[in-house]
Amino acid sequence: MRYCDEVKGKRAVGFIENGHVREISFIPEIAAKECWDCQECFTLCPTSYAQAAYFLAEALAFPGRRKKEGATRGRKGTAWRASPPFR
Repeated sequence: MRYCDEVKGKRAVGFIENGHVREISFIPEIAAKECWDCQECFTLCPTSYAQAAYFLAEALAFPGRRKKEGATRGRKGTAWRASPPFR
C-alpha cells in the first residue's frame, strides 16, 4: 500500500489497526476518483485482498451501483448502472 502513497501519490489506501489484525482500507471518496483507472495495487498484492477491499469500499460508497465495464473517469457518457439484484 506504500506504492499508492509513495509512488503514485494518491493516498487512496491505507491500513486499519496493527499486528495480526491489520486490514487494508480504501478511502471511498478518494478511491472513487483515483482507483478506477489505476488499480495497480491489485497486481502487487500477493493475497488479492487489495482488490476485495477496493470493491467493498466501492460498494459501501455507492450502494447498488457499479461503473460500466470499460468506462473511464472523465469520459462523456460514463454512467453508473444498477447492479443486478442478488437472488
